[in-house]
Amino acid sequence: MKRITSVLIAVLLGAFTTGIGVVPFLVLANQDRAKLSSELKQTQQHAEQVEAEKEQIADHANKKVEEANIEIQRAQQLLEQMQEDQRLISDAQRLEPTPSRELYGWETVLSLYQEVTFSIPSNSVVLSDSKKALVVQSEDAKTATDARWLSISPYDSQQKAELLQAMGTSTAVSYLVDDVLLTGRVGELADGGEFLILEARQNATSSHLIWLNDPGTLGRGNGFERLLGTLRFNRK
Repeated sequence: MKRITSVLIAVLLGAFTTGIGVVPFLVLANQDRAKLSSELKQTQQHAEQVEAEKEQIADHANKKVEEANIEIQRAQQLLEQMQEDQRLISDAQRLEPTPSRELYGWETVLSLYQEVTFSIPSNSVVLSDSKKALVVQSEDAKTATDARWLSISPYDSQQKAELLQAMGTSTAVSYLVDDVLLTGRVGELADGGEFLILEARQNATSSHLIWLNDPGTLGRGNGFERLLGTLRFNRK
């Protein structure tokens, strides 16, 4: 009996000792597992960050490509406009300054808003001069009649289209005045009056929209050309 008891005690002591020896291994295993889990999480986060950065780089590159394409298109359009202007200039009629003998009694008009200088007959006055437009009218027209016969304003393609619609038959014209290209059309209005619409172009850019309705006081011959010969652009 004593021997059996001794054997049992020995077995229990051995098991206890073995259990004590296993505990550190379990603790270390749990620690390794937690460390591996943390490292795996960090690795996943890093991978997600790298993927996000790759997407940002790709988006940035795509944006740069789009911007470059836009600049290329603008450059192509500018080149085409310059080529078209050169073609028009080569065919344009150069108007020399109108001789002073043909401008007897005319008065000089200076517009700081439209940055132009020109002359008008003495029976005409400036109706308004603003950033929106410079308008000249005839003094001796009847009150019921629209006395406006000249307008110079910043270029507006929609306004130009509306003016062209008011014309009947028309002919293309191009002038070179003060080294500025004036291109447009001359034609008749519904009432039979002659009407001139011009687009001023400088450095392949439209700067002014000009329309003229001959009031009958611009002198004999081509009154439009006589007046345009006085036009000067006050460049900065």
